Amino acid sequence: MIKTHRPLQLFLRNRTVKYQQKQLQKTVKNLAINDINTKGIVLNGYHLTDENMDHLANSLVDNTQVSVIYLHNCNITARGADRLAYVLKKNSSIEHLWMNGNNIQNTGAEAIADALRENKTLKTLGLGNNSIGNAGAKCIYKSLKYNDVLTCVYLERNLISGKILDKICYRVDRKKEDDSWENDSTSTEDSSEDDSGVANVLTMTSSLVKRVLSSIQEETEEDMFERRVSKQYALCV
Repeated sequence: MIKTHRPLQLFLRNRTVKYQQKQLQKTVKNLAINDINTKGIVLNGYHLTDENMDHLANSLVDNTQVSVIYLHNCNITARGADRLAYVLKKNSSIEHLWMNGNNIQNTGAEAIADALRENKTLKTLGLGNNSIGNAGAKCIYKSLKYNDVLTCVYLERNLISGKILDKICYRVDRKKEDDSWENDSTSTEDSSEDDSGVANVLTMTSSLVKRVLSSIQEETEEDMFERRVSKQYALCV
């Protein structure tokens, strides 16, 4: 008869859950009192229920100390993401939010995207491996139009097409208007202004290059003349 270790596994699992809940309660308490020593939250691997996310979010709303949050592989659902989105709308200290390996799906991504329209502090957002599809990614893409702070967005291992990922990367990197995704038509006047602006930039660049090359050529000729004069003077002496 083969003996199993199932009782031991259950014991260890229950012990781990109890430890995590105890640590979570401690963390929530420190956040609620705005503890100056709590600058970051690391709860990777914790099993965070929707109720846990409610408590965590409530303690973060008015916190001014925490700037980094790690919530990798915490079984966070769309509702949990919605609670975090509420935090992003209210909190003014969080700069980096990592929550890869959860299950927020499109609904959760849409909630966070809505928060990005209002948030003015978040610089890094990690949403890799969260079962996010094209619908959720489009919402994130559109929200970046109204966000000038976010500089890093991680969406690897989701269900997002390469075209949409390229669009998101472009908007994050360039930080400029690109309404082609929304299929908004631009007027001829706007287009001509944009073209003239590009032409002016090219003209200025070309002119600058010519001036630089000209100055280099002049300096080179002057240097050659000085060397000839110096050589002749040395021979005369």
